[in-house]
Amino acid sequence: MSNEKIKSMIDNIDNQNHIDAESDFKSVMSDKVGQTLEKERQVQASAMVTKHIPDQPEESDEVW
Repeated sequence: MSNEKIKSMIDNIDNQNHIDAESDFKSVMSDKVGQTLEKERQVQASAMVTKHIPDQPEESDEVW
């Protein structure tokens, strides 16, 4: 889908249709930012699961 928008943006620039080119550019950038954020979210979620802080042992009332 993004490739179609990029082609449309280039065609609009060639045809001096700057308003539609701007709209296509914003759409392409929004898609790319969204994809990058989703990938980073997955990396961070994975890191939280695999690199978690172990639970602290419970303190007992026993005196040594």
